Amino acid sequence: MKKVKGLLALVLLTSALFRISATNADIIVLMDASGTIFPWFDQINNTILVDITKKFVRPGDTFHLISFNSRVNLEIVQPIKTEADISRVVSRFMLLYPLGQNSDFLSGLQYTWQYAASLDQKLDKIVIILSDGIFNPPKSSQYASFSNEEVKNELISIARKIRGAGWSVYYIKLPFPEGASIVTLDGNLLSVPKQKQIISDSESNSTNQTTTADIEPVEYIDISGSFSSIVDIQLNTVNQTDGTIKFDTHSLSLPEVIYPSTLGKKGRGFSLPLKIENTSNKTLNLELTGVYIKDINVLNQNSFISIAGNKSKTYKADILLPESLPLENQKLQVTLQFAGNERVNPQSAVIDITLVPFSLETFIKKSSSIVINSLIVLFSILLVIILLIIITRRTSRPVLSILNAQNEEDKEKKLVASTKDVGGSASGIKVTAAASAESPTSTVGPNSSKGLPPNASDAAISAASQRFVLEKSETTSSTDTLSDFSNLTKQKELSVLDSLAVMQEAEKERRNSILTMAGEKATLPAHVKKQPLLKKQPLLKKHSFIKKAASSNDKIETLSDKRILLELHVNRQNPHIGKRNIHIMKAGSRLSIGGGHSSFLVFLVPFPSKIAEIRYDGVSCSIAILKPEFFPYETNAIIENCIGREITLLSEKNYEISFYMKEYEDPVLALNNILNSIVY
Repeated sequence: MKKVKGLLALVLLTSALFRISATNADIIVLMDASGTIFPWFDQINNTILVDITKKFVRPGDTFHLISFNSRVNLEIVQPIKTEADISRVVSRFMLLYPLGQNSDFLSGLQYTWQYAASLDQKLDKIVIILSDGIFNPPKSSQYASFSNEEVKNELISIARKIRGAGWSVYYIKLPFPEGASIVTLDGNLLSVPKQKQIISDSESNSTNQTTTADIEPVEYIDISGSFSSIVDIQLNTVNQTDGTIKFDTHSLSLPEVIYPSTLGKKGRGFSLPLKIENTSNKTLNLELTGVYIKDINVLNQNSFISIAGNKSKTYKADILLPESLPLENQKLQVTLQFAGNERVNPQSAVIDITLVPFSLETFIKKSSSIVINSLIVLFSILLVIILLIIITRRTSRPVLSILNAQNEEDKEKKLVASTKDVGGSASGIKVTAAASAESPTSTVGPNSSKGLPPNASDAAISAASQRFVLEKSETTSSTDTLSDFSNLTKQKELSVLDSLAVMQEAEKERRNSILTMAGEKATLPAHVKKQPLLKKQPLLKKHSFIKKAASSNDKIETLSDKRILLELHVNRQNPHIGKRNIHIMKAGSRLSIGGGHSSFLVFLVPFPSKIAEIRYDGVSCSIAILKPEFFPYETNAIIENCIGREITLLSEKNYEISFYMKEYEDPVLALNNILNSIVY
């Protein structure tokens, strides 16, 4: 009955895991099947294996089960695609029974290393060891005659191989068997058996006699502590309380996620608060790439979060639900997906929410791009209007001055008409001449008509007219004087019209030049104009320096289990494109550089995809040149320690651009560090 309950529980717990499609991994469980773990076998099947499957197995993974006692056996290899595949794994668990008399731990480790090394190395490897750590090989084992020092050397050899491969290793430690004496490889005593009382009846009389005798204990060697210390992993022990096993949910050091139980009334766009706890002592960098509801990714935008060791942070995921979900109270089962197939506990949860037709948060999320584009268009229109107003004001001033001069001329005509009405007397003319004598006169130019320049002022024209009338009045009659004055006025009008035409033509040319200059300034930024033109050079068909390009199939040596957050910076390329050129890299991984569908994208100048790749070994980064024809100044196919080093590219059309890689620092974290560094 317990096995049936364990099967049902495992199926229910893993039913929520088939919502996402992430990077595949090989899950390898090395299970102790010796007789020393027999008292705990039911708890292993009903609790521990269920919890392991819940936390580690994802759709697309492949589950491998290896058992060891006197010999090592490969029990099952099961690709996980449906819930039926999980059932097959559980069924195989039920067929295992710890009947072996020996526990050849070293043979199990050696077999696991050889088996996992034969699998596809592009997939992640997660090795989970489930054992009490006792090393009791049979006589037929190659390790039966090994001394403690030789056993330790063998453990060191296997541990170095595992660390070099970059696998994730977890050790779940079962309790030691009762009544056994446990000794470490260094000779330290870990466990001493308790004494038992033996009660016997004397045949000579009816008096009961009680004697106490020490039962000779069985001595075993424990290598779990040495192995976990050499591999540098945490030994996760299973606690024993009142004869039962209480499995610690933090023992696998997976990030813990706390989901809200209810969100209340929300529109289709809202923020989902997720409290993430880092249960390890190392800094954890996560990139949330998907939040799935009914096989639909409802995450509106990817984002990063960095959590220090043994700390927790609350992350708000930007959610936008599809229109297919009804507006009602409902329970949504959400499943998280992180970059690099990062596994968290739990991966999914059920959240209570009431969908409403409208909310301010939803409106902002849906229309944010429209609002931003509208503001940009309005700003551009306003800028053009201001520019036109400035140009119009500057070009209209000379025309306004000419129009004012024409108005003054009309006033003078009225003055002359009033002079004619007086009767043309000499005294009246003399008074007018005397009044006009106070007005300044202009110098007569060579292009003037009747001694008047084309741009003569109204006052000067009026004074000259009155002097002309005064001179004529002394020798001719008043009728001749008025006739000559009329001719002078006509000549003056023609002169003003000619001047107006010339000035309008000059202003037209000036206005066109202003508009041309303004157009040039609006088209190209100032810093681009200052850039010298690139000298075109023929593209090299065969590279003259790098004889052999690097290969994307080269193996990357893993020196640690660290992660790094990198950003590609291309000179003169717009960096404000979100987090498109920012990626997390774990040790042993690689990401492509170039145009097209490359991970780190260069779009300022057209380039083919995957012209190079950046590699991270856990300590430093290097750039491997896959297409040397685009790297005219590099002499080696591998550029070591490339962080901060500027590299020049040459496109197919002979354009040169440069780029460099740098570690990305979240602006919020940088500001927080500055504020924390202030001493009050």
